[in-house]
Amino acid sequence: MAETISMRGSALPTNDSSAASGLSARLVGMVLALAWLVAVGTSYVWNLGQLDQRVEALALSHARVAHQKHVDYRAWVAKRGGVYVEASELTPPNPLLEGLVSERDILTPSGRHLTLVNPAYMSRQVMEESGRADGILSRLTSLDPIRAENKPDAWEAAALELVERRGEAHAQSVSLIDGKEYLRYLEALPVTQACMPCHEQQGYKVGDVRGAIAVAVPMQALRDDLAPERTQLVWSHAGAALGGLLLIMVLTTLLSRAEAQIARRNADLATARDAALADKQRIEDSHATLVQTHQQLLQSDKLASIGKLAAGVAHEINNPLAFVTSNLGALEGYTRRLTELIATCESAADKRDPEALLAAIADADLTYIREDLPGLLQESREGLGRVTRIVHSLKDFSGVDQTPRQPADLNAGMESTLAVVWNELKYKACVVRELGELPLVDCLPAEINQVFMNLLINAAQAIEEHGTIHVRSGCTTGGVWFEVEDSGVGMSDEVKRHVFEPFFTTRPVGKGTGLGLSISYDIVVKKHGGRIEVTSKPGKGSLFRIWLPVG
Repeated sequence: MAETISMRGSALPTNDSSAASGLSARLVGMVLALAWLVAVGTSYVWNLGQLDQRVEALALSHARVAHQKHVDYRAWVAKRGGVYVEASELTPPNPLLEGLVSERDILTPSGRHLTLVNPAYMSRQVMEESGRADGILSRLTSLDPIRAENKPDAWEAAALELVERRGEAHAQSVSLIDGKEYLRYLEALPVTQACMPCHEQQGYKVGDVRGAIAVAVPMQALRDDLAPERTQLVWSHAGAALGGLLLIMVLTTLLSRAEAQIARRNADLATARDAALADKQRIEDSHATLVQTHQQLLQSDKLASIGKLAAGVAHEINNPLAFVTSNLGALEGYTRRLTELIATCESAADKRDPEALLAAIADADLTYIREDLPGLLQESREGLGRVTRIVHSLKDFSGVDQTPRQPADLNAGMESTLAVVWNELKYKACVVRELGELPLVDCLPAEINQVFMNLLINAAQAIEEHGTIHVRSGCTTGGVWFEVEDSGVGMSDEVKRHVFEPFFTTRPVGKGTGLGLSISYDIVVKKHGGRIEVTSKPGKGSLFRIWLPVG
């Protein structure tokens, strides 16, 4: 296959790669063709094996039928004590019965010479006749034969060893006889009660194995019978091999064309990739510029907020510092008068002039100083205490000395935020606190304080003249909530849909960046997994509610 395009950059497909693609297709075709020929050859060999197994199974079936036929004939004759047939050149009298059977030969009244045919003699006669008819060789054999003609050959001797000495039921295998292939079958021939008249004199008893019937079925005749199937097998596999090779050739051609088309498309993709990379770089540059601009706007908004806070805090600090400074001026005058009184007292004491001392005390107005000084000091301490509280609130609001994320008392955070932005609120609204008991919340306290500040300042800006701001808090299952409700101008549904979007503002140009509520949304929702909701109607004021998880 042609090399695919990497977005990190790769060379355009060349003629060499196209040639390699063609070589790859040819190689795949050769491998498929070889695999197909191996598969067809394997199937052919397996099916030939199945045919050979069928030939052997047929031969075994013929052998068992022939064996059973001979056993049945022998049993029939044995039960009748033998049969008399006319003595002839084909059926001469059995010399083995001479002296053993008194009536081996009889002469009929009509002058016919009849001779007794015992089971073994008849079996030999039938085996020879059927062998000439169907080509199946059958004979009686034994490891201890009475007739020399029944002496076993090598295969029969081995088979008789199995059935006579080792008790096997039968033996079979494929072997050669006079260079021809036969299925040879041998099954034990036990002595029956009908055989006892003859075999009892030889020392046998019922059930003993006297010998066996050996059957040999020629395999070639059976193979000739299945020759049409073999021919059909050859042609079917040859056709399958040829058809498969033709199909592989077609598929290889199609694959070569597809790879060439893929190579062309890869070239087109490479060109498109280069253009995409250039566009990507432009987008990244634009994004970097946008991020930088966004950061600058955020910084500007923060600086503007800091400027407002600084102005408000400076105003709040300036008032107590003003009357502390005034009190220090009065205290300085009291100190000067007391110092002069002390000097006069020392001089009058040296001169022993009581009248001068009394005049100096009257001039110092000690009664007034004694009455005014405690109040002066108390007012100064209160003013400095107010400054201290403002500084502490500013410190809590900013998050100085706090770890980035920690359990925090958000009611305390709201109080410190109110203290910091008080200068923005006191001229526009009366703040009503309805804060409930809250558990500690794992959060970024400084950022939550920033959310409080944005909501409080927005509430103050929404009030045209003077109104009320309600600040509420409470606890629900798994979290805490805060509400900031104002009695301002409210918002329309259209404004509410965009209120948390960056840079959206309803204030005049230059009066706001439109980032306060967007930043608050990011802090509450994205950083803390909470929610922020707004309820508002024109002329009815607005209510912002935030929910934060406790954990």
